[in-house]
This record gives sequence, C-alpha cells and structure tokens, in this order.
Amino acid sequence: GKPVKTPAPRGPAAMPPAKQQDPEPIPAADDAPEQMPEPKPTPRPRSRPKLPVPFPEAPTDDDAVPLRERFKGRADRTPQTGGMRARSDKADDDRWLDQSEAEKMLVEAEKLEQDGKLEEARDKLLQVVEQDPSLVVGHLVLGVVLRRLGDFRGSVEACTKGIEIDPQEPELYLRRGIAWFHQGLYGIALEDFEDAAGIAYEDPRPELWRGLTLIELDRPLEAINAYASAIRRDRTCMLAYLNRGLTYLATDEPRKAEFDFNQAIRQK
Repeated sequence: GKPVKTPAPRGPAAMPPAKQQDPEPIPAADDAPEQMPEPKPTPRPRSRPKLPVPFPEAPTDDDAVPLRERFKGRADRTPQTGGMRARSDKADDDRWLDQSEAEKMLVEAEKLEQDGKLEEARDKLLQVVEQDPSLVVGHLVLGVVLRRLGDFRGSVEACTKGIEIDPQEPELYLRRGIAWFHQGLYGIALEDFEDAAGIAYEDPRPELWRGLTLIELDRPLEAINAYASAIRRDRTCMLAYLNRGLTYLATDEPRKAEFDFNQAIRQK
C-alpha cells in the first residue's frame, strides 16, 4: 500500500526561532524623543511702560498762566450766584478782579506760588479764604498749592469747598481729581475727571488724566479711548499722543504706537 505521511511534530522545538531584535537604545536625558512636539516659545513678559504724569506736575506753558487768568472770557458770575466775582472792564489785566482786600492778597499769593515760595503762598491763601469764603478762585489756588506741598487731603478739602460754592467750575473737579489720583484713589479720581470733561467740552486735560487713571486701573483699551478724546479736543496735545503711544506699546500694537510718537514729535 501507499506509505503513510507522518505529520511534523508540533511544539516549541518545531517552531522557527524568533528573530532577535536589537534592544531599543535608551535616550539620553537631554535628548528629546522624536514624537514629542517642539516646546512653544515662552512669551516675553509685558512690562507696562511708566507713563509720564502730565500737567500740573511738570512745568508746561499752561502752568505759567496764573489760575485767575483761566476765568477770563467766561460768563461773569458773582458770589451771590455761586461763582466768581464779576470781571471789571479794566485795561490792566492784573486788575481784572474787583480789588477787595482778599483779592489783593490772592494776587500776592499767586506771585509767591510762581516764585516757588509755596509755604508763604499757602499762609496767604488761608487768609484769603478766611476773609472771603465766597471767592471760588481762592479755594482753587489753595487746593493747587496744598497739592504741590504734598498735602493731598488738604487739597481735596479746598477744592470741595470751592465746588460747594460753584458746582459748575470744571477746574475744581480737575484739580480735586488730581489730588485723589496722587492718593491712589483712582475710582474717585475718575469720577471727578469725568465731571470736569462733561463741563469743559474743549479742554483736553480731563480726558488726559482720565486716561492715566484708567491705566492705573489696568483698563488700557478704555485709556486709549480717553486719549483719543483728548486729541479730538486738541489736535496739538502732545501728551495725549505720547501716552496713547505708550499704551499701544503695552497692548502690542507697535505700528499705532509709532504713529502716535511721530505725532508727539511733530507737536514738540
């Protein structure tokens, strides 16, 4: 008969030897595996530029004008109506106030302030407001002098008394807001700057200070809008261009910052 084919034995001995693989090399500690994505670059830290504090800290052409002169050209208001004394039609600008004793002392006090004799000016102004509490500009100048002496609380108090007499005088809100600002009370300062801006429609300073305050409150986009409002009020406001440019730098918009810096250079 036919021969019987014996099947091959099944078992470990009959299985082909497994192909030996070289051991996988262990990567060095400083070698990054190929399958890992490249690490993302660490973002550079954003340091907020130190914004220059404008008027009235640094001397400007605006500061050289006595505060009494700011009231020229406005509607005459008398103490009885809660405002400035009426301006008389005199040729000599130094005598535009009715020369009461308090007003004569006020002129002397402002000259002392301009000469840098702040303590003497303060003492003289205290006599002014004591002799004529209804003289709004006396409270205003006193508030400025006290702030320059570092007495921010006294400055707030003086400006507040002036506002109680004439609540429509924007200079008082502006100066009180600056005193709040230097105390770090930015929320209250912002309210005063907004009030001043709402009364003095053409004055860029309240919006300029509003922008600075919004920066301190870490609200740069709103600050940019405030600086833009200051520029709309006065296209030659160099500090508004400068501070808006610094804010654009802080928000990573260098092209806009460059434009504003060029505008600031053109103005000054």
